[in-house]
Amino acid sequence: MLLIQIGVLIEDTKFVDSCMGRKPWKAGKFSSSLCLALWSEHFGLPAGECTNPSFPFLLRWFGHKKK
Repeated sequence: MLLIQIGVLIEDTKFVDSCMGRKPWKAGKFSSSLCLALWSEHFGLPAGECTNPSFPFLLRWFGHKKK
């Protein structure tokens, strides 16, 4: 069995509005787009459909409920 792990350190200089723990958050632009692209690929969503980490599909997947 071959197991490969990769670590990446990214320091963004541009930020976008996002949320973390249901609170407003400034996320790094590249880091955020990379994360959302990976989520889209993982769940088989069409490109660009997952544009926000609070995307309803992801919330349902993890069983989060709106307060």
